[in-house]
Amino acid sequence: MRPTARWRSILLIACATVSFAADSSLAVPIRGSIRFGDDEFSVEVRSTKQTLSIAARGCNNFDISLPADAPDSALTLVGIDNRTLATVAPGQLVESRTCGAERYFTELRFPATTVTTWTPVPDESRSARKVTYVASLSVAEIRFDPPVDLAIFDGTRQRRPVSVRRVAKIQRRGGTPIRFGADALHFRAVSGTIRRNGGFTSDDVFDLAAGTRPLVPPPLHHGTEIAFDASEERPATLSLYSLPRRPHVLAFFADEAQRTPTFVHSLRVNGVQALTPVLEVLRSDCIALERGPLDFLFAESRSATCSLVLSIGEPRIAVQNVRIESTDPSVLLVGRTFAGPYEAAIAHAHVPGAVPLEIPLRVHLTNAMPPGRHTVRLRVTGDGGLQRDVPLTVEIIDPFGRARTAALATLGAILAILLLRLLLQWHQSRRALAATRARFE
Repeated sequence: MRPTARWRSILLIACATVSFAADSSLAVPIRGSIRFGDDEFSVEVRSTKQTLSIAARGCNNFDISLPADAPDSALTLVGIDNRTLATVAPGQLVESRTCGAERYFTELRFPATTVTTWTPVPDESRSARKVTYVASLSVAEIRFDPPVDLAIFDGTRQRRPVSVRRVAKIQRRGGTPIRFGADALHFRAVSGTIRRNGGFTSDDVFDLAAGTRPLVPPPLHHGTEIAFDASEERPATLSLYSLPRRPHVLAFFADEAQRTPTFVHSLRVNGVQALTPVLEVLRSDCIALERGPLDFLFAESRSATCSLVLSIGEPRIAVQNVRIESTDPSVLLVGRTFAGPYEAAIAHAHVPGAVPLEIPLRVHLTNAMPPGRHTVRLRVTGDGGLQRDVPLTVEIIDPFGRARTAALATLGAILAILLLRLLLQWHQSRRALAATRARFE
């Protein structure tokens, strides 16, 4: 049934009230892996404060060495009782092949927050093809938990090494960086950058997802860099390893079993944010205006309120710096509550992901708007590259249009007849006056 008021009220379709739930989670759960088909890549990670922790499961295999041309540098092996066990001279090689514990932790301690770059290097000392992930580190100290057994080689592995048991830490003396290589890495980092020499190829596999949404892979031969950012309080966890006759694997998981996602605040492919939130319109009110029979005589306007309900992002993934703006403030304004005030744009510091967000709207309509469907738009933007225009439909119904047209036509005809009649009477009176004048003349 149509309303009967002069402006016939604003009809709101599906006016369900949706609550806004607060959620302070600002990090995005990332899971999956990047597989490289060759050795032409590097992984750069930033330490958490002044430390970079590397975990190993089952066995703790790594190599440490100082360049032979660094006479003022040395490595001191220290036991659990802070007693010096041995000194490693430049050119010597320290090897760990310690196994037996459920978990080993190697903590690299730096004088300041440090960025380390890890690259795959074939290990020619072994008969089978084996890759070691190597970095040049200006560490002050390396700590082991539990203590490890080390072997010291004199330049090569051809001579019988010196065995040193239960080493709790290694201290570096001098300014020359050490060379650290490990079979596999499982570390926590505040931020990092994956660089692909020459761009990603068809042999690479990009299989990452944010929440439940797969991320778009880098373009072939053009995607050369993937960067991520986490936080000191909640660093991202990565694993870098390789398997025989298989590509290198860089896995984004909080655990080595690869069941739990890790969290990041940003993931950029060649500088473009890959965590662009998904926006879904849960409800969009259709605004209908029915005009009265005499509205055309008045130039007044009316305002009415309605609402739009959106869902932005994934569950438990908050979207930051959300801005909701009217593209035509003369017709459409937005508010935080139905009580107002209504403005051209509003901003939220963050919006909980996948939580319905109801946006109060005020529509300003005038008699000058012609009948039919009109579209007004809201622009929604936010961090992560979010930018989308949401259309709203305004329908102006004029049931008296034909009757008004007929009435106006009839009125026009009557006015025309009256005008013609007056014109004829005027001409007749002029003729009569002219005839009278001619008679007296």
